[in-house]
Amino acid sequence: MLRRLTIGAATVLCLLAVAFPVAGQGSTEITLRGDCHTRLQEYQKKRHPGHFFYAEDPGSTKYSCGVSFEDPGEFDRYPSSAQAAFSTCQNGADERGIKAQCALIARGATIVARSYAEAQSRQDTSSLVVDSMRCGQSALNRWAWTERAFCDLPWHGPTKASGIVIWNHGISGTSVQYASPVPPVFRLLHSRGWDVVKIARNNLGETSAEQSLYRGIERTMEEVAVWARRNLRRNDTRPQAAE
Repeated sequence: MLRRLTIGAATVLCLLAVAFPVAGQGSTEITLRGDCHTRLQEYQKKRHPGHFFYAEDPGSTKYSCGVSFEDPGEFDRYPSSAQAAFSTCQNGADERGIKAQCALIARGATIVARSYAEAQSRQDTSSLVVDSMRCGQSALNRWAWTERAFCDLPWHGPTKASGIVIWNHGISGTSVQYASPVPPVFRLLHSRGWDVVKIARNNLGETSAEQSLYRGIERTMEEVAVWARRNLRRNDTRPQAAE
């Protein structure tokens, strides 16, 4: 701000520094609910922070958050740090009955949003799968469900995909097999134009080898029929016979 001062016969121009808020810069206070606020503070103290996702229910006091850390020694990690944190947060939200979607609060050591409202206005989560086909879901009360095999890779979609590959994992006693990642070899198929779908099955619903084998085959055939109805296959460019 420029101000003119007159002292006797002399006129002096004084430049006064006035502090204005930077455009787009709000309060520096981070507002997260409950222990998620504490977890964010702990996250910031880590040497190699990864991602921090958070969601809250505006109609109640419910909230959920997911945290991940980077390992500098890892190569081509899957699921990615971002996907791991997002899945943890969204699974927690699902279990608590929170309909809201988890949003990015921090990436690495950088705070990208200081409240859930601010985080929702960002588009950082768009690269992750955030719908019913997202990776890393928990079973909840379901016996089986489907996920995309690789949420760090783009989905080809019905008009471009060469076809669909359906991977059905095994069941080993009470082990949580659905949490295991899809074998990396399927990434090669994805690079050749195929979309890869994972059938995730709740181990608590298959308590015997015979039942697991039967249900595994049955569930696969059900999913084949579903994707066939969706017409997710390469477009047939052969000339059609005249009616």
